Amino acid sequence: MKNFDHATFIANLKAALRRFGENSNSLSQKIDVGQSSIHKILSGKTVPTAETLAKIIGYLGLDANWVLFNDGDMLKSSGSINTLDSEILDAAIPIAARILNKQGEDLDLEHNHTHRDALIKVYNSLHVQIHGFGRTTEEAAEATTRATTAA
Repeated sequence: MKNFDHATFIANLKAALRRFGENSNSLSQKIDVGQSSIHKILSGKTVPTAETLAKIIGYLGLDANWVLFNDGDMLKSSGSINTLDSEILDAAIPIAARILNKQGEDLDLEHNHTHRDALIKVYNSLHVQIHGFGRTTEEAAEATTRATTAA
């Protein structure tokens, strides 16, 4: 049986947030969890509920074993672009392209891992909004576009 280490969990979660350019405020808005709850989790004052943990892991596309036990890779292998749900992916590509275009870059998924990570992040946001909040793909894409282009 794997042992949970709270300090390692917090360090892994903070590392993932840094990698994706998130902070407690932006994460709380995107997964619809109170900012104070995220802050308490990141400061080690509380352990997230299963629902909150699922939202965080799902939004960031993290491997649960890595987050909880520091075992394996940061990103879940099922989050690779080849296995993403095509309807959600179809909505995610234009959003990721718009975000990168604002930064003066063209979307290059085949050669640029940062761009792949950006697309997976947008995909995960859409996935959480659709499945976690009962939205349609169109509603989720609109909400994700507003959230990511406002940042």
